[in-house]
Amino acid sequence: MLKDKNSDFSKQWQQERKRLIDEFQEDIEPLIYQYFGLTDQEIMLVEDTFRIFEPSSTPTTRYSTKTTTLDSMVKTSVEPYAGDGFGVYADTLTGTLNSWAETEGSQYRVKAKGFVDADTGLAMITVDLAENESRYEQKTISKELAETANRFQKVA
Repeated sequence: MLKDKNSDFSKQWQQERKRLIDEFQEDIEPLIYQYFGLTDQEIMLVEDTFRIFEPSSTPTTRYSTKTTTLDSMVKTSVEPYAGDGFGVYADTLTGTLNSWAETEGSQYRVKAKGFVDADTGLAMITVDLAENESRYEQKTISKELAETANRFQKVA
């Protein structure tokens, strides 16, 4: 019986801890953005990267009931990203990184390429070092990869 009380207490403590962390994060994020002088565009990049791309690059655990790597792009907060504008995100990201590099006097620039598969919602972007800035390069997903991703998404 003692174990049940401890288990309930632990769950309550974890819930309260999560509530406090979420509250603190909500209060501190605007201060962080202000400290670093982020524009609205850069803030959207940070938030969408956190909400969409960071989970997709983080492996799930064996305890997960669902994979996060194939979540659809429609969860983004900026409309063009959710529609046909995956390139908008890539160009915004590389443009921001390249402007930071230029400000810092770096000779390096980055470019992005990737694909979006409408059937599975799978999207991939790669960012590589480049000699010059260039716009997002749309690639085509192979039929085999699309079919494999679709099967994986159905069983995950």
